Amino acid sequence: MQLPSLVKSILAASATVAVLMAPAAADDLKPVYLDAVIAEGATPLSDVSFTVERVQGGVVQEMRGGGAEMQLPAGRYRVRAAFGQTEVERDIVVDATNTRHTINLNAGEVQLNMIHGIGQDPIRDPIQWDVMTFGRDATGNRHLLHQVTASTAHLTLPGGWYYIEATHSGRTVKHTIEVTPGAAFKYFVMKQ
Repeated sequence: MQLPSLVKSILAASATVAVLMAPAAADDLKPVYLDAVIAEGATPLSDVSFTVERVQGGVVQEMRGGGAEMQLPAGRYRVRAAFGQTEVERDIVVDATNTRHTINLNAGEVQLNMIHGIGQDPIRDPIQWDVMTFGRDATGNRHLLHQVTASTAHLTLPGGWYYIEATHSGRTVKHTIEVTPGAAFKYFVMKQ
């Protein structure tokens, strides 16, 4: 039985797609090692989430922990590393010479507390911490980035300036903080 030429073309195209989508042979895979640091020169972090996807689309792998090890075919990949409230996306090239990739989160850690007065202990009741952009948009508004409800907020944020609003028992205190990559700071806002 003779197949029409359109059907032959479709079958040929399907065979080609199947060949293109077949998994890479083991000897075509390259070892890839990923880790992340909070800032340049810091030791690798131990609790990072990594998502690896092909630049042309399609998640290849997701993992959580310290460094990540995997085998990938040569090519371009997009890696997302997330730690605390910081997420960095970076493109990497996998080939015989590019096997280790360190993602610099360029972030710092802050601890936020509220006190009634100088020298007093931090308030232990839940406080709503709103972390917003420092700068305003074209309409004059700041944008909420993170919201945490806790007596003490522990955050890992990209380096830069932030505007904070802390609300406790119906009263809101406003404060500006700076996050320095690789540094840890404790901020105390005073409830007035």
